[in-house]
Amino acid sequence: MILPILSFILFLFSNGIVSAESISYMSTVPPEIQKVWEERMGAVSTGDMKAGEAMLDTIVKMKYTLGINRMDDISALLVREGYQSLEKGMAEEAYKLSEKAREISPSYAPSYFLSARALFKMSNTMASVAEYIRGLRVSLIDFWTLFNIIGKLYTVVVIAIIFTFFTFLIVWLLRVLPLFFHTFREMTSGFIDSPLRPIFFATVTILPLIFGIGWFVLFWVAAAWIYLARKERVIGLLIMIFFLLLPKILKYDTLYMNGHDNVTLQGLLAVDRGYGSAYLIDRLKDQQKSEPDNSYLPLSIAFLLNKQGNAEESLNYYNNLKGIAKDNIRIPALNNIGNIHFREGRYDDAVAYYKKAIDADPDSVISIYNLSQAYREKLMFAEAESTYDAAKKMSPEEVGMYTSFGSRGKGYKVIDFPVDRSDLWTAALRPTEISKMLAASILSGVIKIPSERFPFMGVSVLIILTLLSYVNPRTPLAYHCSRCGKIVCGWCVGSRIFGGACKDCRGRDAKIEEVKDLDRRISFILPGVWHIFKGRVVSGGLTSLVFFMGISGLILGGADDTWYMAYTPSGLSLLPWVSLLLLSYLILSLHFKYIKIRFNT
Repeated sequence: MILPILSFILFLFSNGIVSAESISYMSTVPPEIQKVWEERMGAVSTGDMKAGEAMLDTIVKMKYTLGINRMDDISALLVREGYQSLEKGMAEEAYKLSEKAREISPSYAPSYFLSARALFKMSNTMASVAEYIRGLRVSLIDFWTLFNIIGKLYTVVVIAIIFTFFTFLIVWLLRVLPLFFHTFREMTSGFIDSPLRPIFFATVTILPLIFGIGWFVLFWVAAAWIYLARKERVIGLLIMIFFLLLPKILKYDTLYMNGHDNVTLQGLLAVDRGYGSAYLIDRLKDQQKSEPDNSYLPLSIAFLLNKQGNAEESLNYYNNLKGIAKDNIRIPALNNIGNIHFREGRYDDAVAYYKKAIDADPDSVISIYNLSQAYREKLMFAEAESTYDAAKKMSPEEVGMYTSFGSRGKGYKVIDFPVDRSDLWTAALRPTEISKMLAASILSGVIKIPSERFPFMGVSVLIILTLLSYVNPRTPLAYHCSRCGKIVCGWCVGSRIFGGACKDCRGRDAKIEEVKDLDRRISFILPGVWHIFKGRVVSGGLTSLVFFMGISGLILGGADDTWYMAYTPSGLSLLPWVSLLLLSYLILSLHFKYIKIRFNT
């Protein structure tokens, strides 16, 4: 039973879900900036810190010249250096690095947390708290930060649910199979010899496992249904519901696992950061051939072609989008067409397209600001001033930022339209061929039921179970005594009553302190398992889920990941998961102390 769990976890590891590289941007640094960065690292390694600082300033200037919004790879490396400086007691150096990291990528949340830690080390507590708050705000609005965090938490929960599910399955079988074997023995006592009976029963029990865990579970839920008590049927239904939801669960987990292979998402991320490689453009063009109706692809291609200096081909792609019905595609296309004309010196055409973008969205601060810059280049200073004031009145903070950017580099003379966060999430949660293949391969390899057959299988089995619920078993029945827990056979004891207490327990209290103490000790071996076995499905399931979330977090939480490290104090990255493990045992302790669970054996 443990094999499917290990297979799934190994699959996650083999696909890099626990590594920072698996969910990082593709080619996020232009070659010319990469060259300067490598030179800086060489200078730093030789101890020439002054030259290193100068080269870092050069990288910042190049960012504004090229019009790049963010370079998370550079910021991540600077944050890593900052943590190393903190470990050496160089808090001021760490703070300077955090400021540079933030300037290179203003939405890179870990830089704020590094700054907060550095300020705390410098005994500036209030400023440290303010930086933490800013970091949390950035985390809530930055797509890539949320994508990383949600992806990791979702994977932890998925693995925890799988562990809990198999715990349910194993406990359920341990509870059901002895009863089923007793009934089987009574039914076959006339024609199967006693030595062969266990072998034959074991064969019948294990045979469905050859066809996969899925068929095994479906077989035993249906086969044992009429012999189950109400609480045991609840466990069977929970197992069924898990199987019905499994394709959806795997679908979203594979999306997080393969965010780096989602071409549509990578294209929009490249637009968001303001840079993309020629290799990414080729991938986007190839993807467009297989997805001609995906309007995100030509939008990304047009933007990146312009960044590569291919303005005419970029215009061809943009022109095909300016008449599209979707505002989130058409308005950026109109604005960015105006930007191409502006940079090419065709200011009249730029003004025309900015006005079209404003007509489509009168609240577009970017297009209004760009229009003011076009008027200024046409020496229409009165119109430029009034348009600029209108944009500033709408959003003083945004316009002030655009003006500051424009003064630092020609890449920000006019502003390209940003990608909306809802578009990024739409692209991220859109199934790709790779994610579909991964989900299908896991289902077929471990569960061995094709994903397209799950709805049909689920409906069919539910209908079968509903019909079986109205069938009264006419075979000899075995059951667990409700008081002492022994297996009792109604046929053997001359009683047709299914369930209830055995005759030895009727009229006397079978609960003794020694038994309760034994139950307590067994319960603490694996939180939740003994609860489930004793029929306490809800409390046992929730306790198991908390325990296995802690286990899953420890499995996935050990990755050397700058993203993850930024959200937990240094050296305490595993503390949340250890806390969940301790919480599961605390729940057991409180359960015994205040709820006074009285188990039977």
